Amino acid sequence: MARKLAPIPTVSANVFTDRAAEYLRLAQQSAGQALAAMEQLRKARKTEAGGGRSGTTSDQDQDLLRAMLVFSCAGLDAGMKALCPRVAALDAGHFSAAYIPPSWQSCLHGVDKGL
Repeated sequence: MARKLAPIPTVSANVFTDRAAEYLRLAQQSAGQALAAMEQLRKARKTEAGGGRSGTTSDQDQDLLRAMLVFSCAGLDAGMKALCPRVAALDAGHFSAAYIPPSWQSCLHGVDKGL
C-alpha cells in the first residue's frame, strides 16, 4: 500500500500569493517524491527478504524521511519569506504594531519598497 501526501488545496490566483503558493507546491512535490522513494526501497527490500513483514524503518528509510522533512520545511520557509513582506506592506503597520514584538519590527522596515 503506497502512502501519498495529502494534496495542497488550490487557491485563487493572486499576485500576492502566487510565488508563495508555487514554493509550497514544489516543496510538497519534493517531499512526495522522497516518500515514494522510501516506499520503493522498502518494497524492494521486502521482496528480497521473501515477502515477510517489513519491520522497522532502516537507516536509509530514516534518511529519506529526514530529507522529506527538510524539503517540507524549506518550502514552508521560502513560502513565508515570499508572503510576509507583501502582507506587511499591505498591512500599513496595524497588525505588526499589535502582534509583532517591538524587537522584531525592525525587520519589517522598508519591506514595501521592494514590491
